[in-house]
Formats: sequence, C-alpha cells, structure tokens
Amino acid sequence: MRIAIILFSILGFFGAPCAGWSQSLQFEGEIIRVDISTESCVLIGEYLFRNASKSPIQRTLYYPFVISDTLPPPDSIVVWCSQSGEISDYHRQEKAISFPVTIPADTVTKYTIVYRQTPTKNYFEYILTTTAHWGKPLKSADFIFMLAHPIKLQSISYAPDSTVITESATGYYIHRTNFSPKNNLSISWE
Repeated sequence: MRIAIILFSILGFFGAPCAGWSQSLQFEGEIIRVDISTESCVLIGEYLFRNASKSPIQRTLYYPFVISDTLPPPDSIVVWCSQSGEISDYHRQEKAISFPVTIPADTVTKYTIVYRQTPTKNYFEYILTTTAHWGKPLKSADFIFMLAHPIKLQSISYAPDSTVITESATGYYIHRTNFSPKNNLSISWE
C-alpha cells in the first residue's frame, strides 16, 4: 500500500526526525483521496510507517494543514491506527495536530487520517514538501481527487495519470514512485 507524509516529531516543526530513530522509523508512502463537493473537501489519508528496529517505537507525530484566508482550519478530524482500529487522541494546534503512535518492531503500520475543510474559494491544497525532512523519497504515493458533478477541474499541480468519469463524479488519479515532491499538491475547480 502507499501513503503520504505528514507525521513528524513535535521537537522539530517539519524538521528531520530525531537522531536515533531516523533510520528505524521510515515514512514509506501514502494514499490520499480528496472528495470535493460544492460544500466541502474531505481528505482521507493512509500513511505507511516502517519500524525497521527490533523494538517497538512510540512517538508523537505532527500532521500539518494548509490554513489560509481561503482554507479555514478543518472542522472535523479523525485519526486511527488501521491495524488495531483504535482511534487516536490528538492535540489540536493552530495549523496542525499531533498524536501518539506505536509501531511494533519490524513491521509496517498504517495510520489513517480523515478531515474536512470548507474552502471559501474553489481551491484545496495538501502539504507534500515536508516529505524531504524524512531524508528519503516515498516508495509510493497515490493521489485521487474526486470532483462531484457538476464541478469541473480548473487546474491541478501534478499531471494526472488517468481520469475516470462516473455518474456522480470525475476522478483524477496520480501515481508516483520514488517520489520526492518539490511542491505541495493543489487543485482548483469551477
């Protein structure tokens, strides 16, 4: 599976992971789906973390949001460990959340984050550039934008690999491997 970047040590706002665990804890990938309607944008993100050590890792991770005049803070957020099904408590900050994770020894663990933002203009942005702070490209990253009809795509920051039209929405699919993003992922529509 594939996942994106967002979870970081609280000690360094998007800084490199703390010495001593940067090689043991690896951010491997992400799958991001954004459902865009006339009322809101809902992001469902799956994030894969590998613990390459022989001991469990417990950390507090940091997940930022784009907050601007046109993108207010999320009005709902849920975080959980996909393997255990346990919902994680999180601490809300001005432009982010932080939450504890436990990753068993020598495993890949998936965390899922769902949030909703209500843009004041037809624009959404997702932070990708912080991936560089992990020191490695993502093995795999998938991004899916679903635009409910009659919404029409105006622009997207990464060229879609494919487009699928259904009765209720148009989907734009982006797949990258060995991905070191230079820009955030943004989309605008009319």
